[in-house]
Amino acid sequence: MRKYYLIILFSNLSIIGTAQNSFFIGSEAGGILQRYHYENDKNVTSTQTAVSTVLGGYFGYAFRSYAVEVGFYAVHLTIPLLDYNTLTHEVSKSSSEYHGRQGWLIPLRFSKTFLLAGDKVFIKPELGINMNISDFYHEDLSFTFLHRLNEDSDGGYHGLAYAYWQSQYLFIIEPGFSIGYRFSERADIYLRCSYMADLGDSYYEEITHLIPYAVNATRTMKNTAQLKIGFAYHFLRR
Repeated sequence: MRKYYLIILFSNLSIIGTAQNSFFIGSEAGGILQRYHYENDKNVTSTQTAVSTVLGGYFGYAFRSYAVEVGFYAVHLTIPLLDYNTLTHEVSKSSSEYHGRQGWLIPLRFSKTFLLAGDKVFIKPELGINMNISDFYHEDLSFTFLHRLNEDSDGGYHGLAYAYWQSQYLFIIEPGFSIGYRFSERADIYLRCSYMADLGDSYYEEITHLIPYAVNATRTMKNTAQLKIGFAYHFLRR
């Protein structure tokens, strides 16, 4: 009996997932959740989280319930600063952030749409290949940040760090899904969530804390998550 129920269920999903062929364009805006991992030579570790902004658009073609799309997005990354304790050599999360890196994402995504509730609500699982292009790319350690110290007698900035991106071009595997509402069979408003698995460290930082004596540390950022709200319009439907 269970086999019959499964057959009926998958048959209904196939029928629900069927849609007309069309081209579509869309735009999205949202945030990228990043996690930075810090470690120094005193065996002190810390993890910080930052949220960056992403804005862009895409163009695609839908064949029945399947679709392929390519997009272009501008990313303004936020890099959190560190509070470094010169007595214990420990770090803590700082309320200060550095807004400096501009980059671009060029995704190629494949998806399948399942229509529900009279073709008004849709769920769309997807898998994409994303290319991350870094604006501030340096082959050596030439890009400098200053990190705040919270135990300085003069309240100055004495933490020095050299940061760089290991490659100007980084490929990312991006699984995700969208859920949304369809108006008049042509316009979609939706929420898209995806996980970006970097094929390598997208950000690497070498830090030297100078007070009271030099302590070396590194900080890396790898793998991020995106949450965006979007709008799409279907045209040339057949």
